[in-house]
Amino acid sequence: MTNRFVYRLSQFVIIAAILSACNASENSGSMAVSDNSKASWTVISDKTYGGAENDYFTDILPLPDGGFIATGSSDSFEDSNGNGWVIRADADGAVKWENSFAGAGGDVDILYRVLPMPNGDVVVTGIAIRKIVGNHDLWAIRIDGDGEVIWEKFFGDMKVQQDFSDALVLSNGNLVLIGTTEAGTWQQADCLVVVIDPDGNTLWTNTFGDGDMNRSFFLREIEAAGVEFWIHTRDSVDINTYSQWVIQFDSEGNQTLKEDQSNEFKGDIRDMKPLSNGDAVAAGYVVVEDENAGGELESVPAVLRFDKNLNQIWQQLYRLEKTHKWEKSHELDAILPLGGDRYLIAGSVTGTIPAETNGSTFYDDLRFMEIGGDGRVMAELSLGGAGKEKAHGLKKMKNGDVLLFGQTSSKGSGKSDGQVIRLRRTH
Repeated sequence: MTNRFVYRLSQFVIIAAILSACNASENSGSMAVSDNSKASWTVISDKTYGGAENDYFTDILPLPDGGFIATGSSDSFEDSNGNGWVIRADADGAVKWENSFAGAGGDVDILYRVLPMPNGDVVVTGIAIRKIVGNHDLWAIRIDGDGEVIWEKFFGDMKVQQDFSDALVLSNGNLVLIGTTEAGTWQQADCLVVVIDPDGNTLWTNTFGDGDMNRSFFLREIEAAGVEFWIHTRDSVDINTYSQWVIQFDSEGNQTLKEDQSNEFKGDIRDMKPLSNGDAVAAGYVVVEDENAGGELESVPAVLRFDKNLNQIWQQLYRLEKTHKWEKSHELDAILPLGGDRYLIAGSVTGTIPAETNGSTFYDDLRFMEIGGDGRVMAELSLGGAGKEKAHGLKKMKNGDVLLFGQTSSKGSGKSDGQVIRLRRTH
């Protein structure tokens, strides 16, 4: 696959959604109020990357020169059913280099995170999948500034399914990989923690589980190079019900804390970020009864805030005011704290335009919002085309611009391409 990108400035519509309002209270939901007059965002560029097949981005590392390194997966390389994919772009979005990586003799490999190292190298992490048996390992590759591989390592047992959740560089230079490992049936999985040194050597590993589906979704460093991660446990009977745990390990891999916060709720968390005071904010969805549909359950996009002990402080719901009756809003996939008690969130809007209006086409548009600390919507954009868009994350650049990245089938050269939208706050 040759290096290239397709550029197109995306048209966008500012949606003035007037939502029903309630005051937020501890451990309760409320409907957010729109106030789009207080902020505005402009699309600076909308670029796509990829080949003739399916390609997408899962993470981006903004660089000091205004460029970025992006990771994901690509089907467009020769003899590929999905290779790990890394590109380096300059400040204008032009590709300087790209590389693809096939895992341990398998297929459908995905690189989920890109982490900066002190000397300018990066470590990209994800999973290498063995398609024949459906199992996969945690995977890490250290790459220099020119895209050349320094080392490549696999962690786990190919006989047991592993999955990836997150990764972190510690202050001492070591790296933490966190994911899940199969513990029985598909509804049973334990959390897996792997700590490696800068050369990729394993220092320690540990697991934790309680018999249900345990998924780690938040990771941060604590004192003396220890690690803390929060676990999202899905009930094996009611798969829409989750509870949370806080687990801590010291620098030697000894478990020092395990707390069940008993915050059961129906829904799912898709992204979570730390705040400077030790709290955390999360984006996802909650499952509630739709009073207009006879009590039928529906998934509503939501933002939740937790204190440093994982106690839920508040949640805000973000139903979309529908332009067409066939539209429905899905989960929020990414959240980015801006400071000053403001946050950016991104997700998707899914709908169907029936045959009598537009030939029964399906679409997914991106939903981008800025919200205040009280959940008030300060700005909202709808971004998309005739195909499907998927948000995978948000990253802030040195100059204050924001990169919204993921996947699109509305533009580009393939079935779907990696997409990077650069946005700037103009008010």
